[in-house]
Amino acid sequence: WENWDTYNQLNMYYRRNGLELTAGSAYNLSNNLTRLATTNEVQTTNLWTNKWISDFSSRNTYNNYMLTAAYEFNTNHAIGARFFSNLLVGANYEHGKFSTDVIKNNVLYDHIESQIQNRSTAIPNKSLSAYYVGKVGKLNIDFNTDYYYGEETELRTTTEQSANYDNRTVTSAGTHANKFFATKLVLSHPLFGGSLSVGNENTFTNHEQSYTNQEGIVANAASTIKERNNAFFFEYSRLTPIGQLMAGLRYEHVNSDYYDQGVYSTEHSRTYNQWFPSLTFATQIKKVGLQLSYSVKTSRPSYNQLGTDVLYINRFTRQSGNPTLKPETLHNITLVSSWNWLTFVANYTQTHNKIMYWNEQESTDENITNLRYRNFKRFPALTLSLTAAPTIGIWSPQLTLFCQKQWFDIERLGSKFDLNKPIWGIKWNNSFEFRHDWTAEAFLQVNSKGITENTELIRSTSAFNFSVRKAFLNDRLSVTVGVNDLFNRSANQSLLYTNNLSIEIKQEFDSRDFYVTLRYKFNTARSKYKGTGAGQSERNRF
Repeated sequence: WENWDTYNQLNMYYRRNGLELTAGSAYNLSNNLTRLATTNEVQTTNLWTNKWISDFSSRNTYNNYMLTAAYEFNTNHAIGARFFSNLLVGANYEHGKFSTDVIKNNVLYDHIESQIQNRSTAIPNKSLSAYYVGKVGKLNIDFNTDYYYGEETELRTTTEQSANYDNRTVTSAGTHANKFFATKLVLSHPLFGGSLSVGNENTFTNHEQSYTNQEGIVANAASTIKERNNAFFFEYSRLTPIGQLMAGLRYEHVNSDYYDQGVYSTEHSRTYNQWFPSLTFATQIKKVGLQLSYSVKTSRPSYNQLGTDVLYINRFTRQSGNPTLKPETLHNITLVSSWNWLTFVANYTQTHNKIMYWNEQESTDENITNLRYRNFKRFPALTLSLTAAPTIGIWSPQLTLFCQKQWFDIERLGSKFDLNKPIWGIKWNNSFEFRHDWTAEAFLQVNSKGITENTELIRSTSAFNFSVRKAFLNDRLSVTVGVNDLFNRSANQSLLYTNNLSIEIKQEFDSRDFYVTLRYKFNTARSKYKGTGAGQSERNRF
């Protein structure tokens, strides 16, 4: 619609006896455009209002390479390894224009025209995985190990032209480097008519960040996080006369050592010893299937959320990480009921140390707002959904109605502020199977106004996607033509609330696009690679 994107992928397999070799490559060119109209209002000793109008465009180019080897000695023993590299081709660019009216106590204070140039370069990241899957007697063995390394540097220049005060140029360089190693061993064996699985998972992470500002407007920073997670877990499942029972328990011991400018920080370092139980019971009463489960999980903050990088927006507003963040702990209760082509799901989640967007005023100048994350003690939320998925001739619809409701309030400008308005919505997938290898798909999603966390959605959104596919040569060759967000209604309009800040955002994307996909495949078969990876939740934090 606004620009061209392209994605090209080639995968090749070679098989002989128990050996399988795989080589793959993908090239991705992505151009994006975002338009923003933002009103930022913060109450300190003075009432400051920033009204921004901005356009952002970006260009990202990546080239992925993958090599895989898998070998089956026999039906009881198999090994394999995979190497993956994501190469940033040249450099990724982002360009933005800001036009800002700064208002102090309802009187125009300044007008600022800003230009932002952002350039990212990276050392190709490298990922290596290996596995062994075997069976000795009745004992099943599943071992996986993973290694990852990646480094990226972001160069950013912001030029401000002020109508009433000094002009300003802010240049910064931020570097991220990640090293990661993990192992996971799972042993399973029949026990008392059921199956018992026990295992151990270890992850070792070294994350380094640095931020430098040549003009000294923003303080330089450098941090290193060295984290070790040693986890033991077991799961037992058994079919009983009244249904299937599964019970599990996971124990994690985590040491997270934080170094500020190379010096160990006791304040920001953490040690956690946590237990995570899970229990599931599934049964069927006549034609109605029922499943009730309870689980405790953790969600640790990403390394960007913990980081030292500062995003300079203008002389009054900045964004940064928060190294004092604690991990979230989620208590989930889920009920699933199914009958024929109807499925009902109810999920209640109680989150402790919920991570949300917040703001603080700079200690050196209360008129400068720093946007960052913080923890909240308790956050309960309920999600309900009802899905109907019948088959009517050539038509296979799947209609889901859902509702999301939270019980949460904050202290805002000296009084209690409720954030409890629910969000409703529908998802409607449709597929049509026609004669002569023609198929069509249509998708509609609608979200209502409402509140999620401390953000109010003040405009309903919708997206309609449609595609047609034609297969040739017994489905070896296929052509797909489609359009995403046909009516261009996925634009976001929201209000973020904190104790003394509100940010109204009107955000438009280049989400409406027309696409053509050409795919050719021959002599394909299911991959023999059996690796499942180790430490994936930790790696996702990068």
